[in-house]
Amino acid sequence: MIDPRLGSSYFSSAARKIAKLADSCLSKSAKDRPTMSQVVETLKQIIQDSEEGNRSERSPESLESDQVDSGTKEKQLGASESWKRRMTHLAKLGEHVEGASRRRFMIMQRAKVT
Repeated sequence: MIDPRLGSSYFSSAARKIAKLADSCLSKSAKDRPTMSQVVETLKQIIQDSEEGNRSERSPESLESDQVDSGTKEKQLGASESWKRRMTHLAKLGEHVEGASRRRFMIMQRAKVT
């Protein structure tokens, strides 16, 4: 269930990892679901693995085609930068959510003590 507009510009292993992560987010029990910070860290790791895999899987033919398709490469770099900005934003949101959850938990704990 990959967006057809992506064509073949993604790694299938990364797509599988993201699908597995998304599935874990749908667990019925909150204990079984990852926290937002865990989701962000997992996504960062998937991106890093994909970028490292992209560098190691490059053949001389792909390097030549990259020189020909420099316009496409610029678009991909723009998309990559956009993706990194989104991940940074998600990380900040995750930190905020975690902090808010902790505050609510502490308030609930204080209410039980009194």
